[in-house]
Amino acid sequence: MKENFKLAMVLAIIVGISTALLAFTYAITKGPIENTRIENERNAMKEIMESATDFQKIEIASPDLNPSILEINKATAGNETLGYTFTLSIKGYGGFIKYLIGIDVNSRLTGMKVLSHSETPGLGAISTTKEFQSQFASKSVENGINYVKSGTPKDDEISAITGATITTKAITKGINDAIDYYNENLKGRD
Repeated sequence: MKENFKLAMVLAIIVGISTALLAFTYAITKGPIENTRIENERNAMKEIMESATDFQKIEIASPDLNPSILEINKATAGNETLGYTFTLSIKGYGGFIKYLIGIDVNSRLTGMKVLSHSETPGLGAISTTKEFQSQFASKSVENGINYVKSGTPKDDEISAITGATITTKAITKGINDAIDYYNENLKGRD
């Protein structure tokens, strides 16, 4: 019995020390990890709104009605509003897809960039390629964005990822949520 008690005490001490070290490591790395995430998102905003010199976060009207919209930033150059960037998160096939889109004041998409995902490698993960993402640039947002599985996409369509329709559908749904928000709350505002 004494032997079991000694083993339990040793194990408890080891677990306590390990927990303290893990908490210490988390406290040290939390700030730099968050700073890197913020910097990566700023770089992505700059990538999809190249002419912008500043991004100002704006409040989301009725966030409960817009759950896929995580953040909206007004993109400006001097005193001129160029458009808005939307950080979106929506459920795809393998989990949540977090991505960024831009809509300019001429009601056109300026680009799309996936920030994080857990989609299937070789299928839904194709959403991170330049080939897939570049097809969103300059698309009209007047009537939303649709996808086609074959053929040449029109001005308001993109080509779906072959074998990953759920991923494509999720991404276009999030974009359409942002487009609806833009049309109802931001279009013509500045």
